[in-house]
Amino acid sequence: MQTSGMDFVWFGLVTVIAIGAGLVTPPPVIAACLIKSTLDDQGITLDDVCAGAQLRGTGRHQFRMCTQSLLLGGNVRAGLEDNLYLEKGVLAKSSAEQVEKIIRIAREFDLEPATPQEAREILGLKGLDGVNF
Repeated sequence: MQTSGMDFVWFGLVTVIAIGAGLVTPPPVIAACLIKSTLDDQGITLDDVCAGAQLRGTGRHQFRMCTQSLLLGGNVRAGLEDNLYLEKGVLAKSSAEQVEKIIRIAREFDLEPATPQEAREILGLKGLDGVNF
């Protein structure tokens, strides 16, 4: 749906992401309703839009944003490059500690992480045996 040169689906998605990142602070329900009404008109669902998407939260919102991505059927990433903390006031000892936390969260929703080989296939990577290192 485009009106006045604006694609409302993308506007809605960008709004939700901006709210999650703390860049804007309107009531989130406004953006969610905008997306829902636009998607209903086009015969697609939020699952269609989010399937396979990767969402990453940075800073204090990392695990909240990653959990939302999991619930929407998307992929996640975690690590010290995005956030130094494991939880409020607790510095992470390593990226592995953060990865273990998001895996625990995923498993609470009966979701299993990809194996290294599955992750390479999802991301289109060759693996060590396919490069000249």
